[in-house]
Amino acid sequence: MGLPDSPKTADRVYANSIMDFKNRIKSDFRNNGQKWAVDVDIEADFPLADIEEGFMVFTNQEILRCFEPVIGRVLKLVRNQIVAVESQHKVLKVGTAVLLSRNGHRTKLTQYM
Repeated sequence: MGLPDSPKTADRVYANSIMDFKNRIKSDFRNNGQKWAVDVDIEADFPLADIEEGFMVFTNQEILRCFEPVIGRVLKLVRNQIVAVESQHKVLKVGTAVLLSRNGHRTKLTQYM
């Protein structure tokens, strides 16, 4: 990570990053190219770890990778349901599913398919 050899420092960076992801980034992420500054509670700069003035900056792509495993599992579940319906020779009505997040933002499921 480009941090000093102190496991305590790495643990603090990891814990603060996880907390900020859970409490802020996860609900506010829009895949719009935004960079995310996380207060990792470190006084020194560590350019190799992208830590400057106590903040570690994550790119949109780095945050998006956190969501990809869950999105992949959801898509697999949806595909399995489609296969199960088709295996029973039933007609599947195709439409657009809209998911509502806790903060009221709408996401069309067909965006991910």
